[in-house]
Amino acid sequence: MKQAQNSTAQYFPTQIAGSPFACTVTFHRPGVQEEPLYTERHSHSFYELLHIVEGSGSILTDARTISYQSGFTCLMAPNVYHTRHTEKRGAFFSVKFVPENRQESKPDLPGELAAALDSLNAMSIFWMMENRHLDAIFGVLSSAMQSPASLSPLVGGGLVSAILSIVLDHVSSSTKSASKRVRSTSEANSLIRRAAVIDSFFDQVENANATMDGLCSLVHVSRGQLNRIIKAQYGVTFKQKMIEIRIAYIKHLLTSTAYSIPAITALTNFSSEGNLSQFFKKYCGVSPTAYRRQMREKAGG
Repeated sequence: MKQAQNSTAQYFPTQIAGSPFACTVTFHRPGVQEEPLYTERHSHSFYELLHIVEGSGSILTDARTISYQSGFTCLMAPNVYHTRHTEKRGAFFSVKFVPENRQESKPDLPGELAAALDSLNAMSIFWMMENRHLDAIFGVLSSAMQSPASLSPLVGGGLVSAILSIVLDHVSSSTKSASKRVRSTSEANSLIRRAAVIDSFFDQVENANATMDGLCSLVHVSRGQLNRIIKAQYGVTFKQKMIEIRIAYIKHLLTSTAYSIPAITALTNFSSEGNLSQFFKKYCGVSPTAYRRQMREKAGG
C-alpha cells in the first residue's frame, strides 16, 4: 500500500537579528506505508532549512554526501544542486526563507547575520546533529501546525525566528572555529620556520661578527621579542647563546686543528691573545693553552 505524504504549509513573516525575512514552513508527515523516496536533482533560489523529526537517509550535493537521521538539521544556500534519498520515512520540516529586500543587489543586513549568510553561501551546506533547543522548538511548532487555525503568524514567526537564529549562530561559530584552526596552523608553521632560521643563524656563527640586530632582521621581531624567543627555544639569552657558540668554536680549534694561539685569536675575532685567554678562562676555568694540553693528554692516554 502506498499513500502520499501529508503536508501542511504556512507562510510566516519573521525577523532574524531585526531584519525581515519572508518564510514558508512546510511540515511533512508520512502516510501509512511508503517506498523510499529519491528526489530529482534540483536547486532553489532561496535558503532552505531541513529538520528531520524522524527517519533516515542522505542528502547528496555535487560536493558531498551527508547521511542523516532523527534530530538532523541542515541549512542550504540558494542555487545548490542537491538530491535527497530517504531510506526510512518520517516527519520532517522544510523551512524556506529569503530576506524581504533580496531584490537589492546587497541587502542591508546586520554585520553578524550578513557574515553568517556569507559563510553559508561559501560552504553551500551546513549541518548539525541533535540540538535540544531546536528539538524543543520544532516540537512546539509541529504540535501547532497540526492545528494551523490556532497558530497565529506572530507566534509562528517567533518560533521560526528562534530556529533560524540558533542555526545561523552555529554557522557563525563553525566559521570562526575553522578560521581559528587555519590561523593556528599558519601560526604554528610560522613558528617552525622562524625556529629553523634561528637554528641556521647560530649554526653558521663562528666568531663575534654576528649581531642580535642581524638576527632580528631575519626573523622580523624586536630585540626584546627575540630574547624571549631564544630563551624559550634554548633556555638562554642571545648573549649567552653567542658565548656558548664562541666557546665551542674555540674548543674545536684547540682540539681538532694545529692552529697556533695567535691564529686562533685572529679566527675568533679577539683583539689580542690576552683577551682570548681571559675570555676562555672565565667560562672554562683554564687558559686555551692548558685546555689544549689537557685534551691531548686525555686523547693520548
